[in-house]
Amino acid sequence: MTTVETLIAARPWFPGTANVVLLTVRLIAGGVMVYYGWGKVRDLRGTIKDFQDNIAQPGWLFGTLVTVTEFFGGLALILGIALSLSAAVIGFEMGFGTIVKKWKWGKDFPDYSYDILVLGLCLVLLAFGGGSFALGQLFL
Repeated sequence: MTTVETLIAARPWFPGTANVVLLTVRLIAGGVMVYYGWGKVRDLRGTIKDFQDNIAQPGWLFGTLVTVTEFFGGLALILGIALSLSAAVIGFEMGFGTIVKKWKWGKDFPDYSYDILVLGLCLVLLAFGGGSFALGQLFL
Protein backbone atom coordinates (compact mmCIF):
# COMPACT_ATOMS: atom_id res chain seq x y z
CA MET A 1 0.00 0.00 0.00
CA THR A 2 1.43 3.40 -0.99
CA THR A 3 1.62 6.35 1.37
CA VAL A 4 -1.22 8.10 -0.42
CA GLU A 5 -3.39 4.97 -0.22
CA THR A 6 -2.60 4.78 3.50
CA LEU A 7 -3.71 8.40 3.92
CA ILE A 8 -6.94 7.69 2.08
CA ALA A 9 -7.57 4.57 4.15
CA ALA A 10 -6.99 6.56 7.33
CA ARG A 11 -9.69 9.09 6.36
CA PRO A 12 -12.37 7.04 4.56
CA TRP A 13 -14.97 9.79 4.99
CA PHE A 14 -12.93 11.94 2.57
CA PRO A 15 -12.07 9.41 -0.15
CA GLY A 16 -9.64 10.62 -2.78
CA THR A 17 -8.73 13.88 -1.05
CA ALA A 18 -5.13 13.00 -0.15
CA ASN A 19 -3.87 13.85 -3.65
CA VAL A 20 -5.74 17.15 -3.62
CA VAL A 21 -4.29 18.01 -0.20
CA LEU A 22 -0.75 17.17 -1.35
CA LEU A 23 -1.25 19.29 -4.48
CA THR A 24 -2.45 22.16 -2.28
CA VAL A 25 0.60 21.81 -0.01
CA ARG A 26 2.89 21.88 -3.07
CA LEU A 27 1.15 24.93 -4.54
CA ILE A 28 1.25 26.88 -1.27
CA ALA A 29 4.86 26.08 -0.36
CA GLY A 30 6.09 26.45 -3.93
CA GLY A 31 4.13 29.63 -4.53
CA VAL A 32 5.51 31.28 -1.41
CA MET A 33 9.06 30.28 -2.33
CA VAL A 34 8.72 31.53 -5.93
CA TYR A 35 7.29 34.82 -4.63
CA TYR A 36 10.25 35.48 -2.31
CA GLY A 37 12.78 34.01 -4.74
CA TRP A 38 11.59 36.21 -7.62
CA GLY A 39 12.55 39.35 -5.71
CA LYS A 40 16.03 37.94 -5.28
CA VAL A 41 16.25 36.92 -8.97
CA ARG A 42 15.25 40.43 -10.08
CA ASP A 43 17.92 42.02 -7.86
CA LEU A 44 20.60 39.35 -7.56
CA ARG A 45 23.35 41.94 -7.05
CA GLY A 46 21.41 43.48 -4.17
CA THR A 47 20.79 40.03 -2.70
CA ILE A 48 24.48 39.19 -2.92
CA LYS A 49 25.41 42.51 -1.30
CA ASP A 50 22.88 41.96 1.48
CA PHE A 51 24.33 38.52 2.17
CA GLN A 52 27.89 39.87 2.06
CA ASP A 53 27.13 42.76 4.43
CA ASN A 54 24.64 41.22 6.86
CA ILE A 55 24.14 37.49 6.61
CA ALA A 56 26.91 35.18 5.40
CA GLN A 57 30.15 35.36 3.50
CA PRO A 58 31.01 34.85 0.74
CA GLY A 59 27.87 36.73 -0.24
CA TRP A 60 28.07 35.71 -3.90
CA LEU A 61 27.89 32.05 -2.92
CA PHE A 62 25.17 32.16 -0.26
CA GLY A 63 23.10 34.83 -2.03
CA THR A 64 23.12 32.79 -5.23
CA LEU A 65 22.34 29.51 -3.42
CA VAL A 66 19.38 31.00 -1.58
CA THR A 67 18.07 32.64 -4.75
CA VAL A 68 18.29 29.40 -6.74
CA THR A 69 16.80 27.39 -3.86
CA GLU A 70 13.83 29.69 -3.38
CA PHE A 71 12.93 30.42 -7.00
CA PHE A 72 13.78 27.20 -8.81
CA GLY A 73 13.06 24.98 -5.80
CA GLY A 74 9.66 26.65 -5.52
CA LEU A 75 8.97 25.96 -9.20
CA ALA A 76 9.98 22.33 -8.67
CA LEU A 77 7.54 22.03 -5.75
CA ILE A 78 4.70 23.52 -7.80
CA LEU A 79 5.35 21.18 -10.71
CA GLY A 80 6.12 18.18 -8.51
CA ILE A 81 9.50 17.40 -10.06
CA ALA A 82 12.67 16.60 -8.09
CA LEU A 83 10.30 16.80 -5.15
CA SER A 84 12.40 15.14 -2.46
CA LEU A 85 15.46 17.19 -3.33
CA SER A 86 13.65 20.51 -3.53
CA ALA A 87 11.60 19.90 -0.36
CA ALA A 88 14.73 18.82 1.55
CA VAL A 89 16.82 21.82 0.42
CA ILE A 90 14.03 24.33 1.02
CA GLY A 91 13.25 22.71 4.37
CA PHE A 92 16.92 22.95 5.36
CA GLU A 93 17.02 26.62 4.37
CA MET A 94 13.88 27.35 6.38
CA GLY A 95 15.14 25.45 9.43
CA PHE A 96 18.51 27.18 9.29
CA GLY A 97 16.79 30.54 8.78
CA THR A 98 14.65 29.95 11.86
CA ILE A 99 17.71 29.17 13.98
CA VAL A 100 19.61 32.23 12.76
CA LYS A 101 16.66 34.59 13.13
CA LYS A 102 15.75 33.36 16.62
CA TRP A 103 19.05 32.66 18.31
CA LYS A 104 21.60 34.78 16.44
CA TRP A 105 19.55 37.86 15.63
CA GLY A 106 17.02 37.62 18.51
CA LYS A 107 14.01 38.17 16.23
CA ASP A 108 10.48 37.81 17.53
CA PHE A 109 8.21 34.94 16.46
CA PRO A 110 6.43 36.84 13.64
CA ASP A 111 9.82 37.33 11.93
CA TYR A 112 10.47 33.60 11.57
CA SER A 113 6.99 32.04 11.69
CA TYR A 114 6.93 31.92 7.88
CA ASP A 115 10.11 29.85 7.93
CA ILE A 116 8.55 27.37 10.37
CA LEU A 117 5.38 27.05 8.26
CA VAL A 118 7.29 26.37 5.04
CA LEU A 119 9.52 23.88 6.90
CA GLY A 120 6.39 22.07 8.07
CA LEU A 121 4.97 21.92 4.55
CA CYS A 122 8.28 20.56 3.25
CA LEU A 123 8.24 17.87 5.94
CA VAL A 124 4.74 16.84 4.80
CA LEU A 125 6.01 16.51 1.22
CA LEU A 126 9.08 14.56 2.33
CA ALA A 127 6.93 12.19 4.41
CA PHE A 128 4.04 11.64 1.97
CA GLY A 129 5.32 12.65 -1.46
CA GLY A 130 3.70 15.02 -3.91
CA GLY A 131 0.61 12.99 -4.73
CA SER A 132 -0.59 11.72 -8.07
CA PHE A 133 -0.88 15.23 -9.56
CA ALA A 134 2.92 15.73 -9.39
CA LEU A 135 4.63 15.72 -12.78
CA GLY A 136 7.34 13.55 -11.30
CA GLN A 137 4.74 10.78 -11.04
CA LEU A 138 4.49 10.67 -14.82
CA PHE A 139 8.06 9.43 -15.10
CA LEU A 140 7.89 6.66 -12.48
